[in-house]
Formats: sequence, C-alpha cells, structure tokens
Amino acid sequence: MKRENGITLIALIVTVIVLLILTGVSITTLTGENGILTQSTRAKDLVELSTLKEELQLYKLNHIDETINIDNDEINNILTTLKNTKYNGYTTIKNNKIRIDMKGVKLDKSEKDYIYENLDTFYLVEYSNDTEYEIEIKSEKLNTCIINNITQSNVNNNILKLPDYIVKEGKQYKVVGNKYLTIDKDDAIEVKKIFIPETFETLSNLGKINNLKEIYIEDGLSTVGYRCFGGYDMLTYIRLPNTLKTISGAAFQGCRALKNIAIPDSVTNIGGQAFIGSGLTEVIMPNSVTNIGTQIFQDCHYLEFVKFSDNTTTLPKGTFVNASCKKIEFSKNLVDIQDNSLGCGLKKIEIPEGVKKLGNYLFSSSIEKIRIPDTVDEIGDFLCTPDPEDGVGKIVYTDNPIVIDYISKTGATIKNYSDWE
Repeated sequence: MKRENGITLIALIVTVIVLLILTGVSITTLTGENGILTQSTRAKDLVELSTLKEELQLYKLNHIDETINIDNDEINNILTTLKNTKYNGYTTIKNNKIRIDMKGVKLDKSEKDYIYENLDTFYLVEYSNDTEYEIEIKSEKLNTCIINNITQSNVNNNILKLPDYIVKEGKQYKVVGNKYLTIDKDDAIEVKKIFIPETFETLSNLGKINNLKEIYIEDGLSTVGYRCFGGYDMLTYIRLPNTLKTISGAAFQGCRALKNIAIPDSVTNIGGQAFIGSGLTEVIMPNSVTNIGTQIFQDCHYLEFVKFSDNTTTLPKGTFVNASCKKIEFSKNLVDIQDNSLGCGLKKIEIPEGVKKLGNYLFSSSIEKIRIPDTVDEIGDFLCTPDPEDGVGKIVYTDNPIVIDYISKTGATIKNYSDWE
C-alpha cells in the first residue's frame, strides 16, 4: 500500500495561531509602550531636548547681559534643531526659556520629568479638562477661571503642576488664580514640588498640601495672597516671579525650614508679619519696596543680616519684636523708627542720620551702646524695654541736646557722637 503524509486542518490552525501570537509579541516588543522602537523614539526626544538646552545655555553665556525674548531673531535660530520634529511650530523663546505648548505636542512622562528638572531652561504650557479640577469661571468675556480642588491624578511623583488652561465643554479658559487648594479624597498624598504657571495673576492660600518643599512661580504673577504659604514648615525653596508686586501679610508665616529668599526688584509692598516665625537668615529688600507692614520679622530667631530698601522712610512697629539679628542696614532715607521695632538682641546700634523720631520701648534690654544723630527731635517713652530704668549700664553717643536731656534722666552714660567705636 502507498501512504501519503500531510498536515491536518487542526494542525494548520494551531500553527497559524502560534505564528500570530509570535507576530503579536514581536510587534509589541518593537512598538508597544515599552517597545524597542518606542524607547528609541523617547531616547531621541530626550537627546533633542538636551541638545536644545545646551544651545540655549551657550547663547546665554555669550549674551549674559541681554534679555532673551520671542522677538530676538538670532535666539530663535536655536529652534532650527526642532525643524520637522514633533516640536515644530509649538516652541518659542520667552523670558529666557524654551516654551513648549502642550496643545500641539504629546510628551511622555520621561520628557515631562526632564523639563521639570530643568526649569531654568524650559517652560511647559499645559491643558487640563474641567473633570480634573474644581473650577470657578471668573470671566466668560475674557475666558478666565480659578481652580480649587485637586484630584489624585494631578500629582505625579510628588510633583504638582497647576494647568495654564482648563477646557470645559469644548471652551478654553485661562487659569488666573486659585482658591484654597485641597487634594480630593486622599490627604496622605505628598506634594514635594509645586509649579505655578505664567497665567496666574494672583496666588491665594495654597491650603493643605502635605510635605511641600519647593515652589516655582513663573513670571506673570503680581500678588502673593494673605498667609499664602503659611504653615509650610518643610518649605526649603521658593522662586518668586520678576512680575511680583505684593507680598501680603503673613505670607511666609511659620516657614521654619526656609533659610533664604530672593525678593524680586518688582516688589513694592510687603505686608505685616510677612516673615513671622520663619527660618530666614538673610533678607535683602530691593529699592522697589516702598511700603512694609508691622512685625514683619517677629519671632525670626535665625536672622544674620537684613537690608532695608532706601525707599522706605518708616521702620514700622514691632519690626524685630522677639527676634534676633546680627546686622541691619537701614534705609538711607529713614525718618521714623516706631515703637518696639528694634528689639532684636543687638548689643550696639547706630541710628542713621536723617531719623527724626524714635518710638516707645524701642530697644531690647540687651542693648549696650547706642549712637543717636542730631536729626532726632522726638523720643518716646523708655529707650529700652521692659526695664523702666532703661538707661542703666548703657552708653549713648550723641551731641543732640534733646537726646542728652532725655538720657540724663535715665542713668545712662553719655559720650560724644564722634567717640563712637
């Protein structure tokens, strides 16, 4: 008998299924979320971003005194490296940064992470749906809104980036501010970094955000609200924008881990108790500051140096009450030093020329030497506090007859103004 060998229909079907499975695995390996081609594309994009950063930094080094903006044709040539890539048409240079608009660009997590790690070079414009935030329309005419509640999905790797725009029912609203922010449902979520976009005009109290350590605020914001960062005792860094005008009262209340702060030269007003109980060691107020509130350094026990703006004429009540400071540089135009404003534990202090009025209980009892100029024509009750015999053991250097008449009744030693050591 003659036998013929062949393949059965079942075997054929099994073979085809196996081949399909192997083909699917191969395609996934190449093009899936973590596939070879996908990973290769991501790596290429990260290299492109890194190259772009290097080119911009090199340009900055060669043009260190210039402001880079979107109208600078030469700097925009840096963006030629993006030609025919996914970034093409969605990047600009603004405020010395490469600005990437997420409306037309899809970035994966690694690219976003790279951008957030290089905030001195990049700015990312982000869009969110109203389902991701609780929003309140501020102006239908201007298409603006403010945000409130935050969902868990907004926090990635302990980083919260507030959106530039919210899309609601197909309409785009610019986010210009916030109310008291809370993270919906899970207060255990940690946010170590928060980014405030350039669209924000005012920033109100951030609310309850656990373990916040770093805050980055882009240029655009004009006002930091009352007690905005109050109670964030783990905050170690904040970047204030160059457009900021007002730091409201108690803005940094209790920020004990905050050692340094750079106040932009756009700030004109600093509210009362702005830095109360903070851990600041140095504060330099730019000459743009014309008004400061009372008790701004109350309970600040780590101050090494404070420089006041030359455009402040009054040192308000209680400026250094229950505080410590090793060195103070007063305004050159200071006229009025109000009650209890220099209780900072200094052993010696020189009242600047031009001051006309000294308030009540001005110095702490630890003061040993005081120099008072001829310009002073009014002195309040008790030079020091709380000791009624405020002059005992103290030396006052002055030629001012009004001061001499007052000091002679306190028991303090009087020396010539020129004998100051």
